[in-house]
Amino acid sequence: MKVRITSAGWENFTGNFGFKAQFQNGVSVEDLDARQINRIASSVKVVDAETGEQIGPAMLALRMHHSPITVVEQAKTLDIVKRTDEIDRAALIEAEAARKAEEKVALEAAQAKATELDADFVIYTRAELEAIGGNDGIKGLREIGKPLGVNGRGIRELVEEILKAQAAQAVL
Repeated sequence: MKVRITSAGWENFTGNFGFKAQFQNGVSVEDLDARQINRIASSVKVVDAETGEQIGPAMLALRMHHSPITVVEQAKTLDIVKRTDEIDRAALIEAEAARKAEEKVALEAAQAKATELDADFVIYTRAELEAIGGNDGIKGLREIGKPLGVNGRGIRELVEEILKAQAAQAVL
């Protein structure tokens, strides 16, 4: 689309506008794309050379503000979004319930292992340690790590260090 510059002092501009937008007497020589038009319109007032209608980002925003919308179409879209959100929400709830069930099983296995074995050394899996961390927090992991000489500031760090220490003791 060809544009005409209508800002005061720029009406008869002839030359390059800085990014391959050539003007002759205030009118673009070649058709400009929307990006170029928006860049020019952010600096000077421009109109469509054929229709005389003002164009640019400000006019686009104004047109969007004053243009009528179809409420029926929007209602259908909102209904689809609500149904999609309900499906997503149900899937998330199911996934969270499955994760909690796995964590509960791992915690029970860790507790059973700790109470059943009379040995001084109990080897925990990552899932069991994470379940203990989720249930008892960092305090529970520190109790497990203390005999192994493991100290840490975070649950992840403690889990990693306990696993390494267990592996080292299992080799011995």
